[in-house]
Amino acid sequence: MSTPDEFARAVGHRIREYRKERGLTQEQLADKVGASRSLISCYENGKFSPNGFSLVRLADALGVRTDQLLYAKAGDTFKQLDHWLLRIPPDLREGLRHLIHSYLKDHGVGKPAHGRTGPASPDDRPLRGIPLRSSTKKEDAE
Repeated sequence: MSTPDEFARAVGHRIREYRKERGLTQEQLADKVGASRSLISCYENGKFSPNGFSLVRLADALGVRTDQLLYAKAGDTFKQLDHWLLRIPPDLREGLRHLIHSYLKDHGVGKPAHGRTGPASPDDRPLRGIPLRSSTKKEDAE
């Protein structure tokens, strides 16, 4: 579970990411949402999180849904996982990698829902520095 500070930084990072993707300056985004440039800067630097009303205005100005500002993209989760797994001693890493991949596979991560493509399957996206072992015929049959 993340702390309020970590949450504010994560939301701020996503605000900055979407703003830059759209080629907006902090000043331009501030004008679109009716806020000051310094307030946008505070959001982006994680000094505090936008309230519900501000979150809706930011999402509208950036052309995204509010949940896209609040929650990490699927790819971000894998990047974070890579970061933490590389801190684990190599002799423990393979067992943990196998456990994580099995859990994700068992819970359907990466399976399309109603024709949409979900996050990459654990079997299709190896974690950086932790190669997937090749599957055997027995595993492929399961």
